[in-house]
Amino acid sequence: MRVKTTLFWTAVAAALCLVPPTALGAPGGMTEFFPDLDGWTKEDDPELYSPDNLFEYIDGAADVYLSYAFEELAMVSYVSGEKRSLTVEIYRHRDLRDAFGIYSQERPQKGNFVAIGTEGYYDKGVLNFFHGRYYVKVTGFYLGEDDERTLTKAAGEVAKRLGGEPVFPEALACFPPEGKIAHTECFLALDVLGYGFLHSAYAADYDIDGSTTRVFLIEGKDESDAQKMFDGYVGLAGKSGPVVVENGIYRFDDPLRSSGEPMNLRIAGRFVCGLFMSDAARAGATIEAIEKNLRAHRLIE
Repeated sequence: MRVKTTLFWTAVAAALCLVPPTALGAPGGMTEFFPDLDGWTKEDDPELYSPDNLFEYIDGAADVYLSYAFEELAMVSYVSGEKRSLTVEIYRHRDLRDAFGIYSQERPQKGNFVAIGTEGYYDKGVLNFFHGRYYVKVTGFYLGEDDERTLTKAAGEVAKRLGGEPVFPEALACFPPEGKIAHTECFLALDVLGYGFLHSAYAADYDIDGSTTRVFLIEGKDESDAQKMFDGYVGLAGKSGPVVVENGIYRFDDPLRSSGEPMNLRIAGRFVCGLFMSDAARAGATIEAIEKNLRAHRLIE
């Protein structure tokens, strides 16, 4: 009864816009997110996995999920007839940012995107979506012509039980829309650009005069952490080549890139904005636009 009561008040608060999107659902209430589906029977009680034994279920991929602050997995199988079956996996992560992050690592750039949860995509036999702190995978077997309809209905029912409004991490709204390639936004939990000291970065790809450029928004825990990452990156670059500073933007060749355009980098509060681009003026304009949006969203002063 305590879990049900908690879920009830969470739903009420969400309806009144008093609960932030990252608080969707209640820890420990995973088993209540699996709906009863017409024509389908649950094979058994939900299987539960923690960070300690996740490798038993997804083995080689477990480390990636753990890097995105995975907390718990609940899985249920449904059957209908002799062969038809569904598997619903609900992964709970620490917060919205991490759930979006693992989803963004597996989401195709070009796909059949669907309005289920915050964002999802369908492919034959699979419908995955994220919503709040949850990443959900619905997999079907031997569904025939009913594949998409069946997966869509099942995924929709799960999304309803998760509750809350569809919301992306707020920092994503700070990337300028001009030239941004759809569905390339992602969150990187560690080893950004191949450096262990760079962590927690949002990124998006842009089409700049026919070539693709990735723009980074590295997020520190606070301003001190952002400064530490900034100093570490610039300091390392300075050991292998010149660093030019203009209008507060540091331009240098990335030590791990043997060729290509220079990195343009500037710190803004607890964020570090950066992109690879030879056109200094255009790179500066992009960074200025990001900083303007960060202030508009009150993510920096």
